[in-house]
Parts: sequence; structure tokens; C-alpha cells
Amino acid sequence: MDDRERLALYPFVVVRIACRVCSRSGSYRLARLAAKYGPEITLGDLTERFSYDCLWRAEARSKAGKSACGVYPCRTSRNLALTCRRGS
Repeated sequence: MDDRERLALYPFVVVRIACRVCSRSGSYRLARLAAKYGPEITLGDLTERFSYDCLWRAEARSKAGKSACGVYPCRTSRNLALTCRRGS
């Protein structure tokens, strides 16, 4: 990931994370995430931390060594709730 994907440069107050495989999702305040993980953490590293206990990730690691977890940071749009739920 490039430097634009760092938490310090995230343009919104709330960071939303969802999964394409299961129904897990969450909303987190940017200031609290920066205080806990530091402002220089990338969104990729942040999503990995949130999905550490994902059953899809653990199952895939034990078999093929590749993660089947579909965690991703939701992109903000007018239809934000639909964007997060559908995984697009």
C-alpha cells in the first residue's frame, strides 16, 4: 500500500470495515484508532488486526496457507450502508 492509505491521511471521521465472506462489520472513530494503533498504520495492517480471529482466516492458514477472509475498509459514498453490506 502506498502512503495515501495511512490512517493519518484518511479523509473521514469514521472508519468502516466489513467482510465479503461473512457478515462481520464495524464502525470505528478515526481518533480512537489513531490513538490506539498510531497514525502511520496502513488500512491494510489495520484490517488484518481486526480480522485476527476470523474463522475463515484461521481455516485457510491451516490448509493452504492463504487467507480466505474477505475483510476490507468500506469506501464512503452516498449509499454507504449498501456499499458496506454488498462488499463492492
